[in-house]
Amino acid sequence: MKHIIFDFDGTIVQSKSLTIDIYNELAAKYNYKLIEKDEIPYLSSLSIPQRSKYLKVPLWKLPSLVNEVRKKYKQRILKIPTVNGVPEVIKELHKLGYQLGIISTNDKKNIIQYLSKHRIKHISKVFCSTNVFGKHRLIYKYLNHFKIKKENVIYIGDEIRDIEACKKAKIKIICVSWGFDARRLLEQGKPEYIVDHPQQIKEIMIKQI
Repeated sequence: MKHIIFDFDGTIVQSKSLTIDIYNELAAKYNYKLIEKDEIPYLSSLSIPQRSKYLKVPLWKLPSLVNEVRKKYKQRILKIPTVNGVPEVIKELHKLGYQLGIISTNDKKNIIQYLSKHRIKHISKVFCSTNVFGKHRLIYKYLNHFKIKKENVIYIGDEIRDIEACKKAKIKIICVSWGFDARRLLEQGKPEYIVDHPQQIKEIMIKQI
């Protein structure tokens, strides 16, 4: 494999706490159920429809709620820390000869500013889409645009929907357990790999050379 595609939020960036804070702000506004700190592990083990039901958010209102969360999130993103160890692993993967990119539903300008602020270099490709539930299409566009063969790429993400997108796109995935989705939920998706520490990504990719 010669190409590695990273998800951004939850994989490179510690976005869970901010996302929950913003959701709670909107939940108070719309009378949805607030997320308590001790509920986070349980919610992390649920699918999106199950979370929606638990939080009393009608599924048909979920897209508009996600858009509101995204708008507020964009205003605060530069203040979020990176996941410990990820910037170092990105640098090491580049040294190993891998080409690195990002696919995200976040804003491209925000991502580029974030990478610059946190001095994360070596990521040469950033592809973005506002469609939260259409990431497999974004993967297709990425591969076609850069003329990358499916067998030459691996994706690194933190959600069950990342696994589903990669299966549709027929590419391999490394799931990280430090994002919002719990390890046991990720295991249900049967990804090729699940890692609990950034250095494990490097160990996997060394074996691919």
